[in-house]
Amino acid sequence: MEKAPPQPQHEGLKSKEHLPQQPAEGKTASRRVPRLRAVVESQAFKNILVDEMDMMHARAATLIQANWRGYWLRQKLISQMMAAKAIQEAWRRF
Repeated sequence: MEKAPPQPQHEGLKSKEHLPQQPAEGKTASRRVPRLRAVVESQAFKNILVDEMDMMHARAATLIQANWRGYWLRQKLISQMMAAKAIQEAWRRF
């Protein structure tokens, strides 16, 4: 009994009749193309979907913004405290 070679689970499109029609140049495509949930090609993020990567980027951006805002406010507070000390020193000398 001879086994047949395994068939691939997904075969590509063999002819152009299966491809979606492209809109004519004069017509504008008004509908939005949905985003595919493709796997990101990277060793570190090999099995992470695009939506998950977008969520990670959004979280990273939020963390960066929060850290920058905290740093900026601390610097502003230090500046205000130094200004208050300078005013108090000048007042005490007067």
